[in-house]
Amino acid sequence: LNPTAENIAIVIYEILRPHINQQHDLFIRLFETPRNYVEYPVA
Repeated sequence: LNPTAENIAIVIYEILRPHINQQHDLFIRLFETPRNYVEYPVA
């Protein structure tokens, strides 16, 4: 698994999801720079 922003966002999501009630949405936005970021899951 390459440590890209996309893969890091997925890992963060997978770590947090089990700890957050399923009634709540979970959305990860990871910034590399002020103009370069990734969102997971994609809306």
